[in-house]
Amino acid sequence: VATKDEQSKQAGFYRIDLPTGNATRLLEQNMDFGDFPTPQIEVTEKGSVLYIIEDAQHCKDIWIAKADFSTPPRRVTNSNPLFDGYVMGESRLIEWYSADGVKLRGALLLPANYRPGERYPLVVNVYGGEIMSNRVNQFGFSWSPVLNMQLLATRGYAVLLPDTVLRPGTPMADIAKCVLPGVNKVIEMGIADPEKLGVMGASYGGYSTLA
Repeated sequence: VATKDEQSKQAGFYRIDLPTGNATRLLEQNMDFGDFPTPQIEVTEKGSVLYIIEDAQHCKDIWIAKADFSTPPRRVTNSNPLFDGYVMGESRLIEWYSADGVKLRGALLLPANYRPGERYPLVVNVYGGEIMSNRVNQFGFSWSPVLNMQLLATRGYAVLLPDTVLRPGTPMADIAKCVLPGVNKVIEMGIADPEKLGVMGASYGGYSTLA
């Protein structure tokens, strides 16, 4: 079975023993099966497993592995070889507390060639009410090429996609209470430059940007 850990956001495969129900982890990595309704997986006649995955630095490709994952999986396609000439930003899963004391998380994309101790401009991509940290292992944090945050990371920006919790009647205030402490967290980590902060969003994210 294909799995996703809601805490670590890692995806992978487990083997289930049907008579006993016991589960054995075969593979778990910082990867994502993408926004398909179900993971794209096929089993060959020889028992190998073919599957489509992506991560924050690599777009979707087909990989192959033995059914028991006894050897490292191997990538069998290269859907966009042009990307091989670029250094992409790495992702991190970070945590903070909202102004109301709610524990929140966010997907943080570091600038390409990030150097610890150096501060970078930060762009916050918001969408009220969404668990945006779920995108931490998706290529560029986005399902859409035009919203791929590697467009910013490869140009020296850090990018934060924060989780936000909205309540009936106070969405504008709730977004600020969730997002601003997340911005402060990235500043406290020594990554974001407090004098160079931006915010963006699309669709309902436009209202979230206004908030």
